[in-house]
Amino acid sequence: MVFDTLYGTDAELRIQPQMAAGHLVENDGKQWTITLREGLRFHDGEPVLARDAVASIVRFGARNSFGKTLMAATDELSAPSDRTMRFRLKHPFPLLPNALGKPAPMPCILPERLARTDPAKQVTGWWGWPAGVHPWQVSGGVEHEARSGMDRGRSFVRVALRGAGRARACGADRGGAS
Repeated sequence: MVFDTLYGTDAELRIQPQMAAGHLVENDGKQWTITLREGLRFHDGEPVLARDAVASIVRFGARNSFGKTLMAATDELSAPSDRTMRFRLKHPFPLLPNALGKPAPMPCILPERLARTDPAKQVTGWWGWPAGVHPWQVSGGVEHEARSGMDRGRSFVRVALRGAGRARACGADRGGAS
């Protein structure tokens, strides 16, 4: 499956905004406002909204030790608008982007309806797989297809494996600007 995170790690192993356009830190590090990039969509065509990210982070916080640490430091996590999410923290948590951009297990952003699945259960979406976000697309059919291209300045590879039953997309980001 192909998913994306709010932050990612660049070639120098620095955390950088990925689905996030950026963030604003206020109140002596106790409030983080993260703005989503414009135009983000899930594979099913639905827009990615801040409430999807909030529900996904809550799910991640119930399943991962770094996520649990972040949620323990969080007094309130909200989505004041479609593209804005806000962490109100009990104390400064300077590793917040690191928690949201860790490579494994990834704090993937899912549609809210899927992220609200019991954290102890596997999430399923269309075709038995959750709807992902990224320049990759999931397709159905019986042949194999590969394509590369550019999306908002980032190069990507699209690989669709098609067959009876389930379909998956997989690939590797080949770098480029965040």
